[in-house]
Amino acid sequence: MDEWTKLTRDRVFISDIGNDRVAEIGGAKTLVGRYAVWAPAPGGEHHRVVEVGSDCEALMKKYRVPGERVLRLQTVEAGHG
Repeated sequence: MDEWTKLTRDRVFISDIGNDRVAEIGGAKTLVGRYAVWAPAPGGEHHRVVEVGSDCEALMKKYRVPGERVLRLQTVEAGHG
């Protein structure tokens, strides 16, 4: 079993993409929080996002996620040109 699976299997965790993002939703620019709460999906093999927000501590408290399961994701910014 790899380290990712050991850490996340059957557990709620939070991903951190480093900063808030803006997305276009229905033609309107919308602020998307930097933290996503992932919970096990039915069947136990996958996770699904259950909430996105900008307040990590509030999400940790609400979903009872310890600090070791707040996972910073490495992202590569897309460039144009």
